[in-house]
Amino acid sequence: MLTPPSFEEIVFLHPAIRDEFDYDQSQRPYWRSSDIYAFGVMLIEVAFWKTIDQVLSISEEGNWRRLLKNENLASEHRFAYVKSLMGEDYTKIVQDCLTVQPSVDQGNDRLLLGMFLTISKHLSKMSEALQS
Repeated sequence: MLTPPSFEEIVFLHPAIRDEFDYDQSQRPYWRSSDIYAFGVMLIEVAFWKTIDQVLSISEEGNWRRLLKNENLASEHRFAYVKSLMGEDYTKIVQDCLTVQPSVDQGNDRLLLGMFLTISKHLSKMSEALQS
């Protein structure tokens, strides 16, 4: 008997594949765009200095699946708040991650990897600027 996925197994998945997630994790599709989306979720956690369930005010005891389905992490309101906390450059990176288009195309995977490297370099430059 398969157990239902937990909040932690679902929240970091790209919204386009959340609906396709079934109880059999071996059947879950792997998309590099989902990794980039998950990175954006982690950047939201860093910006708010809270876990994503706290950011979204979702408890595992409640109906988190319904709440998560209706929640849009890539909302303009959330980006404005991230910008007020972390600045425009950081917000642009979060926005790029959370609005990445889902794809299983091999050619697009190379583009996504390039996007991830660009994001990493930009974060590194931001870190260097803060240290000087």
